[in-house]
Amino acid sequence: KFCNMNPETWSWGTEMEPGFSWFMAFFKTYICNVYETFMGVEFLLFMAGTIFLIKKYSSNYCLSLFFLILLLYYTVSFNMMRQSCAISLSFFLLPLVLNPNKKNILFYILGILFVTFYIHRSLIIMLLLPICLYSNVRKLFISKKYTYVVLISSFVILLSTQVFFSYTTEVGNLFSFLGDRYVGYIQSASDVDADGRETLSYLNAIVKTGLAIFVVFVSPSEILKSPFYVCFILGAFLSNTLAGFNATFYRLAINYMVYGIIFFPILWNSISRRYSFCYKFVVVFLNLLFFVHAMMNNYDEVVPYVIRIFN
Repeated sequence: KFCNMNPETWSWGTEMEPGFSWFMAFFKTYICNVYETFMGVEFLLFMAGTIFLIKKYSSNYCLSLFFLILLLYYTVSFNMMRQSCAISLSFFLLPLVLNPNKKNILFYILGILFVTFYIHRSLIIMLLLPICLYSNVRKLFISKKYTYVVLISSFVILLSTQVFFSYTTEVGNLFSFLGDRYVGYIQSASDVDADGRETLSYLNAIVKTGLAIFVVFVSPSEILKSPFYVCFILGAFLSNTLAGFNATFYRLAINYMVYGIIFFPILWNSISRRYSFCYKFVVVFLNLLFFVHAMMNNYDEVVPYVIRIFN
């Protein structure tokens, strides 16, 4: 509403990254000042990156699109516009880190840093990916026993977050390079609503951690080498350890969790017959519960999906 080509208007009301602010101001000034049109164009950018990812890495295009909707990434892309734009750009950077050499890794890191500070700073978490893929940390993902420990420990950390709340001011100061908006998220971590809306619910965490452990259990050994399996485990770990401090931090985990649209179809097509039906039923049923719950809550009033029938 207030944004124009004057940089002083780019962070009106709240701090925003300069790249996305410039794009928004440019679009409003020179293309169209209708907000819904801007949302539509931004959504097309998200889908362009998503289609690139699916076409290049998915073992089943239809299943990937199915999980894109079921896992709510299609819907929330209308709400998380800056992060959706950043995620779509990271999809184009993914081939660099999956075809490793010093030059590609360097370009990947530079690309992630550029998108982080110009589009959405949550993407900085993607710098963990080359470390988890090409260092000794990878052992935590190759061994199922180690992975179980990682997932269970993430839930224990979630239960222990109250212990760390007294240190949020000091921790926030360490991340001052992210800007006042994100430091504020960290320093307000102890300001939890009485009904728990500001933190990831324990029931939600139990279900998602249990699902991740189940997926690890049924995954054949060749799947453990997949980079998308690594992203899935990282997403499950981060959704507990970070969202327990502040619900906003859950967005950091989404940067990895979104690769479920690739991982679930890969496992769908390669799982042994012994676990095939059980895996397909559990994954679809549990995620369908989350989908219906989100729908009944109007997707947190995400435009254009506002459903009044339940009001």
